[in-house]
Amino acid sequence: MESYRTEIRIDKDGELHLSQIPFHEGEKVEVLVFSLAKSSNDAKYALRGEPVRYEDATAPVSENDWEAAG
Repeated sequence: MESYRTEIRIDKDGELHLSQIPFHEGEKVEVLVFSLAKSSNDAKYALRGEPVRYEDATAPVSENDWEAAG
């Protein structure tokens, strides 16, 4: 499935107009609309979208550290 991403502003009256998209006339597409505005939930998930980095992820874990995590 081919996808295409763009950012545009909603016209007054809540209308959305797309142009120059890489699909052909008559082709069926699925449209999902997400707001780019920050929501109140963003503070709860402050690290969402940040890269994940593991340092020495395959190192053995001591018995004391293992029990502290549980």
